[in-house]
Amino acid sequence: MTTIEGSCHCGAVRWSVTPPVKTVVKCHCGNCRKLQGSDYSTWVVVPADIVLALGNLDSYAEALAPQAQVYTPDKASWVTLHDDEPIVS
Repeated sequence: MTTIEGSCHCGAVRWSVTPPVKTVVKCHCGNCRKLQGSDYSTWVVVPADIVLALGNLDSYAEALAPQAQVYTPDKASWVTLHDDEPIVS
């Protein structure tokens, strides 16, 4: 993967980031759930001083699979944690 590209929902704002990414984190905190309108959010941490919402990327790749889970005690009761994604306290 040479470039990660993404955009806002309407496509008016576009951006790109050059890998490598630092990590990809699935967050279960109430704030992220509220912001994403979902039962958890997934964030791509990149070397620059920005964090990207995975859902804003144009395409997904194996390199963007979640590598950790955070705030798991705050998860929605119906969410099943994935054993292959370590829990980080």
